[in-house]
Amino acid sequence: MAAGVRRWLAIPLVAMIAAMIYPLQALEAKNEKDGANSEMQAKTVVARVNGQPIYQDRLDPQVQAELHRFRKFDTQKPPEDLLKRLNEKALSRVIAVELLYQASRNLDIPDIDQRISKKMEEMKHRHSSGLKDMSDQEIRESIRRQIYVHEYLLANDLADPKIPEEEIKAYYEKNKQSFASSGSYRARHILRTVSPDAKPEEREEARRQIEEARRQILDGRPFAEVAKEYSQCNTASAGGDLGPREKGFMPPEFEKVAFSIEIGKLSDVIETKFGYHILEVMERTPEGTVPSYEDTRDFIAKFLQKERSREKIERHVQQLKEKAKIEVYLN
Repeated sequence: MAAGVRRWLAIPLVAMIAAMIYPLQALEAKNEKDGANSEMQAKTVVARVNGQPIYQDRLDPQVQAELHRFRKFDTQKPPEDLLKRLNEKALSRVIAVELLYQASRNLDIPDIDQRISKKMEEMKHRHSSGLKDMSDQEIRESIRRQIYVHEYLLANDLADPKIPEEEIKAYYEKNKQSFASSGSYRARHILRTVSPDAKPEEREEARRQIEEARRQILDGRPFAEVAKEYSQCNTASAGGDLGPREKGFMPPEFEKVAFSIEIGKLSDVIETKFGYHILEVMERTPEGTVPSYEDTRDFIAKFLQKERSREKIERHVQQLKEKAKIEVYLN
């Protein structure tokens, strides 16, 4: 199931719709190029869709996003074959969006101007720095395309399809083991930190402090109160509450106790690479526990809805391609 979820999060559907707001995203790409080169590429026609030109700068944001991780580790110029593949991939998505937009232009959206203005204000509020180099006309056109395509998808039952309940249940029954917990717990703890190069007397003092905290809790003082006074973890202000933790998140010495101690019982002192802890487990889910259908139903429904929408849009785009005149000039 995890692999399936990752797949639909990375599918062309999401990228296609995101590509509609290319003027906003293109700002980052423009800032990373030399002025003269940027001017040339921005005016380079890489394809035509029913006569409508597609310019290189509509591809650049997606290509730059793909290269972002590459640039973190290697400052050299990316290989030409990589750039070619990324540009081809981006062009395919942009062509798909252009086809959807062209198909949507016959829609009657009476309140289009009001919707554009509202969305424009939201974008300016959230992306003020990113929009400073864009004209209002560019922003409005970007938003117009987004609204038209969205309405077209809804009108043609290509977005948010309804998934029958029996299909959701069938998916759960077939895949419920993939939802099984790897083991989790909710605990609160108190930590006295010890640095790796701590002197013996520093370790001894940290140990004394954690044992004093433990003694006070055993004597009846509330755990949260003691945690706020003694803990050196950033959870101290929350009474030491770690919140839900999956297996493997905390040090093995800590988790050995967390998965074995009686619920609600205060632990002995535990030493880890961080220092000395005491903990109390409030809840625990054993490894292999399968959540109920009710707990996973909405997640599965959303997953299936996205998958169904992706399939329907891709089929629809293919039909539009078969009727369109598409010329590609990308080298």
